[in-house]
Amino acid sequence: MDLVYKHEKPLFVIAAVLSGLFWLALVVGTLGIALLYLLLGYLVFLFAHSAFISHLKGSGVRISEEQYPDLQRKLVASCEKVGLKKVPEAYLLRADFFNALATKFLGRHFVVLFTDVVDALDSQPGAIDFYIGHELGHIHRKHLSWRSFVMPASILPVLGPALRRAEEYTCDRYGVACCESEDDIKAAIAAIAAGDTRWKTLNVDAYLNQVQATNGFWMSFNELTGDYPWLSKRMA
Repeated sequence: MDLVYKHEKPLFVIAAVLSGLFWLALVVGTLGIALLYLLLGYLVFLFAHSAFISHLKGSGVRISEEQYPDLQRKLVASCEKVGLKKVPEAYLLRADFFNALATKFLGRHFVVLFTDVVDALDSQPGAIDFYIGHELGHIHRKHLSWRSFVMPASILPVLGPALRRAEEYTCDRYGVACCESEDDIKAAIAAIAAGDTRWKTLNVDAYLNQVQATNGFWMSFNELTGDYPWLSKRMA
């Protein structure tokens, strides 16, 4: 089952080659001194990121067989569907953020589901599989693992945003693979677009017609420079 969006691999190859040349030139040009600064930067990032992981573990609710077993079963089933052998730790977290995320800390992967999403989709729990599958896509495709290496290329205009948009399309395909029905897919994206209650009455066909409005200069320009595809395109 190939879930990778058609543009992700070629964009990644270009980004990896350019980044590899940059890192090689940096190390050779500074006689290895740059490695010390990179190590220092990594330590600063590590301590900063530890604050979020600590908050997640200390205040979030870890999903398990004993705690929200329905979500745990969804997580395990989605891992099996996308071929992820090791089930990541998953937490339910209260935050003013309507989405989900995957993160990595010291080699361990975490999936975070925000309570607003789970609560909003209470009447259509199958839609949560899309969010879980999307985040597992980031883990399975090793987007988090390669992020630091391709950082030099990722800050380039056009190339960097294009790679990130391709990754999002790939992860949407993972989300689709984890859903049991098309209605669950529609509900998941509708909830992001219209909110925790209005998603139920979203006219999907009318929303898809908005894709036609993304072809103009300003819409195209801002999509080319953005990290995410327009949500109406993701729905389409």
